[in-house]
Amino acid sequence: MKVSLCGCDGNRLSFDFGGQLRYVWDPIDKAVSAALYIDAGCFSVRCAEYIVSMDALHCFAADVKKCAEQLKGTAEYRPDEVEDLYFSLTMEKGGHARISGRFENRDGALVFSFDTDQSFFGDFFEDLSALESEVQNQR
Repeated sequence: MKVSLCGCDGNRLSFDFGGQLRYVWDPIDKAVSAALYIDAGCFSVRCAEYIVSMDALHCFAADVKKCAEQLKGTAEYRPDEVEDLYFSLTMEKGGHARISGRFENRDGALVFSFDTDQSFFGDFFEDLSALESEVQNQR
């Protein structure tokens, strides 16, 4: 199961949760282990185990939905627990958007950005809906 924000020219930011959700603490804490993939231009990140804050992801998705409806605004993924990954989606003219952020680990940091548009949002919301259903099934 994956949740991906895709962009133009094969750019993407993706969480791959595998076949079954692996809670880091317990389901109440809503922290889930996933592989993290970032492809932005000629740069990429492959992190085999990243802790995803489900609360931060849910807030981000709600804000993306508002941005898509209003064709303006910014949505941010900014977990409270850790600061190794931050990203935002900012709406621009004509339904276009820019995804930008920073990933940092002991090997270094990647500051990234890429363009996307509303045509990619549907898959993101479908992915997120499937993930939320899986979370509910495991409680």
